[in-house]
Amino acid sequence: MGKRNINRHAVRRRVKASKDDAPPLIVIVVSRYNWSITGKLLDGARRAFHEYLPGFEPVVIEAPGAFEIPVLCEAAATNANVIGIVTLGCIIKGETIHDRVLADAITPALLQIAINTGVVVTLGILTVDTLAQAEARAGGALGNKGAEAMHAAFQTLFGLSAAIEGKSFSLETPSPDKGLAGGKRIRQSGGGGSGGARGAGGAGTQRKGGKPGPGRSGRRGRPPGDGDRA
Repeated sequence: MGKRNINRHAVRRRVKASKDDAPPLIVIVVSRYNWSITGKLLDGARRAFHEYLPGFEPVVIEAPGAFEIPVLCEAAATNANVIGIVTLGCIIKGETIHDRVLADAITPALLQIAINTGVVVTLGILTVDTLAQAEARAGGALGNKGAEAMHAAFQTLFGLSAAIEGKSFSLETPSPDKGLAGGKRIRQSGGGGSGGARGAGGAGTQRKGGKPGPGRSGRRGRPPGDGDRA
C-alpha cells in the first residue's frame, strides 16, 4: 500500500500558517468562459466566504476556460498558506461530446490535487445540457452552486481539522437532499461535533484594502462569450 499523505500535508500547512504573519488563504479559481454564468457563481462564492470571514477577501484567479482550472489549482496548492481552493466554471453541452471530454478530464485532476497536497478542493463547475439549466444553478431557482462550493470548502476544512485531531464532527448547515420533494435542504443530524462554520479563526485571506486579486471590474477587452466550450 502507498503512503497516506493527506494528514501529514494538512498538519504541515496548518502549523506553517500559524507561524507566518500572512493568514491562511482561500483561493477561488474561476473560468472566464460562459462568464454570464461563472460571474454569478463567483458572486455567490464571495458572499458565502464573507459569512465566515467578514472583512477579508478571497484570492481570485481567472482561468481562460474550465480545462485550465486544474493547473492553476495545482500552482496555488504549492503555496503553503493556501488551505482551500474553490473551483468555478460552466460546461454547457454542444453538438459534440466536448463537454464530456472536459468533465471527465477535470474532475479526477482536481481530486488528485486535493489528495496529493492535503489542500481542500471543492467543485463548483457546472456540467449542464442547456443555458437555462446553468442559469437555474447560478442564483436562480436551484440556488447558487458557487456559494455551495464555498460552504463545502469551509465545512471540509473543519471536518479535516477534526479528523486529524481524532474528534467527532457534524455539519450545522443544511445540505441538499434530492430524496426530498424539490430538493429541499435539511439539517444533518449527528453527535456532538466541532460545530458551526462562522467565526472560524483558522482560515483567512487577504484583507480588504490590500492588493485585490483579479476580478470582474477594470478588465481590458471583451470576455469570451457563451458557447459549447467551457
